[in-house]
Amino acid sequence: MPLNTYDVVVIGAGIMGSCAAYHCQKRGLKTLLLEQFSLGHNKGSSHGKSRIIRYAHTEGVYLPIVRDSYAQIEELEAKRNEKLWKNCGLLYMTNAKDAKIIAAHLSAHKCENTIIPGKEDEFVKLGGKIIEKEKVLSYRDTGSRGVTISTLKNVYKSKKVIFAAGTWLQQLAPELVPSIRAQPEAICVAYWKPKREEDLHYFTENEMPVAIMDNVETGEFVYGLPNVDYPNAIKFGFHGGDGYNIGDDISSPNQELIERPRRHLQLHLKMIDASAPVKLDRCKYTMSHDDHYVIDRLPESKNIFFTGCCSGTGFKVAPAIGKALACWVKNEKAPFDLSFFSLKRFEKSKL
Repeated sequence: MPLNTYDVVVIGAGIMGSCAAYHCQKRGLKTLLLEQFSLGHNKGSSHGKSRIIRYAHTEGVYLPIVRDSYAQIEELEAKRNEKLWKNCGLLYMTNAKDAKIIAAHLSAHKCENTIIPGKEDEFVKLGGKIIEKEKVLSYRDTGSRGVTISTLKNVYKSKKVIFAAGTWLQQLAPELVPSIRAQPEAICVAYWKPKREEDLHYFTENEMPVAIMDNVETGEFVYGLPNVDYPNAIKFGFHGGDGYNIGDDISSPNQELIERPRRHLQLHLKMIDASAPVKLDRCKYTMSHDDHYVIDRLPESKNIFFTGCCSGTGFKVAPAIGKALACWVKNEKAPFDLSFFSLKRFEKSKL
């Protein structure tokens, strides 16, 4: 096989792309992982020290995917002899109707009513190759002859390609935008301190559960995590952001994205100093029309698959989605049903 020829090229080394590349290489496929920035950059959706991983969803299709991700995290912990997640429990506050739906799904899957580092390391240990700071300029699917990928520095040949480019999906595959939306949103992640230092112990990972508050009447959806990202401060933010175009300056957040969690803290968590956050981080979501993932084969292509529009909840299921994509590129059946996330749902909505 020539030097720049691969079985699979994965474009995007965020959590989704890293997991997909790992599983492709694990299955014996010569795999290249391309990233336009440095590994671990803060320009996308995969940076930060903590994430929520949860079974609780109103759509039951998510639960087998989450279960597989949990199993992979445990497997990776054992392999690396390293603790990668903390089970601190989840307090999910929502309306009675959604609460019953979530409880039913959890019971059906026998579930009692965070960051995942390491996939890139394990990918390289398996013989995979990562190239940083190499932006993809164009690609051409030639059918039986595979895909040609042109970057700023090289030209690569690959039998299969996976797009896992996050907010850059709309640039890689602009033909998808009319049907799936793929709208980037700039998120404001806020961190808050207790009013009294002696109350800090209530907000440690051993005392405070992950919390989700979903008020369907007001549209307020806020979330909180214990003080694991920054010393003496909890993560508490609004699930949502402002739409933007790639290249826009998003360094100054919309103040309403700070005001919404601030109001909630002021009303419901009075031990927290809600006068102002002590730290602000920026993150990005990529949204579909219905706020669910889009995972499919690129239209009119035999060899290109993509995952995107993870809408702020994709980090926790990346190990499982990566495994499924690796199955697809080997023409194998995925270990769980992903039809819910296909492009076909948007075709039906036009009828």
